[in-house]
Amino acid sequence: MAEIDQIAAAKASLEFLVQENQQMLDRFQELNQKLDEIGKIPSPSRQDHFRKLEQSGAFLLNEIDLRHFSETSKKSLTPSQFVQSTRLRLHNTCFLIDKFMARSTFKEGPQLRDVLMGLTGENFDPTDHQAVNNYKNMVEMVQNSDLFKKYLEIKNTFIQQNSDFKTEEDFLVAQELVADGIDLCRTRAAELKKIHSFPDSEMTPETVPFKNWKTKYEKLMKQLGFTVQDEDFEKKRKHPRFNFNTPEKTILIQVKNLPCALNDISAGGLSFFSNLKFEVSRKLFLEFDQKFDVKAHVVRVTLEGESSSDNEKCFVHGVKFGNEEDGYKCIVLVLDYLVEILRINQT
Repeated sequence: MAEIDQIAAAKASLEFLVQENQQMLDRFQELNQKLDEIGKIPSPSRQDHFRKLEQSGAFLLNEIDLRHFSETSKKSLTPSQFVQSTRLRLHNTCFLIDKFMARSTFKEGPQLRDVLMGLTGENFDPTDHQAVNNYKNMVEMVQNSDLFKKYLEIKNTFIQQNSDFKTEEDFLVAQELVADGIDLCRTRAAELKKIHSFPDSEMTPETVPFKNWKTKYEKLMKQLGFTVQDEDFEKKRKHPRFNFNTPEKTILIQVKNLPCALNDISAGGLSFFSNLKFEVSRKLFLEFDQKFDVKAHVVRVTLEGESSSDNEKCFVHGVKFGNEEDGYKCIVLVLDYLVEILRINQT
């Protein structure tokens, strides 16, 4: 394909991404309004209205539950969005604690509630990465405490024994995920707008398919300080592995039309997060933000953490590329793409 044709194809793909993202944002905003209206309805009618909303297919877009998108993609939240999302979750946890206290089933409830309300009102600059990391550590410390584990035990018992309570929790989780979805789509729209504003002259032949991906891969590894032929390294792992499981450098890939967050990658394969479980040996077609795609098959699946809700389950899938040439191509283009995104974010 000629270079001019590739640039035209890239611009067409970008237009598609912009339209798809806007469609998703519109749906999230519509859901947010409906959930706000349902939230004003007294219980138990609130639970009935929420289940009817689910049954109407309101959460589905192209046969994918939008709650899966938010849960899978929430690692892409900016620090400010992460703080806002965490505060909403802490507030909802306090709401459930109040229900347990009203039933006299959680005598330690006031103590945990005070701690969580203190975190909700914690005052700091959400654009300060160090402050956000400190806040995250404080939240995780509470979540790992015996007191919070006691709360989870009580919550899980109520979910199993009381269907209305299960619906109430699902409603709160839906509110959280829809709010995250709006933030994610707005962030993505801003990034796409910056890319869309690039003049054609900035679309260089670097995007043209490279005939010898292994040569470019080895050159890139040398620039990064890796010696591909190093015997000690070969004994441990054949290829260097790059971790993308941080908010600053999240990359989304499409797996069966489902956006999934990339965990790590090497020239031999990669791993990604997904709320849907794909069986071992399953052949997959991985698409990287409409830029390129590769064939792979699942070699392992693990559950990341425990969850009381199916919507919150997250599976880590390890996949192996179909051939080495695809692996070399994939790692080179992913790293090139990361450099471009970091450049955009710094402008």
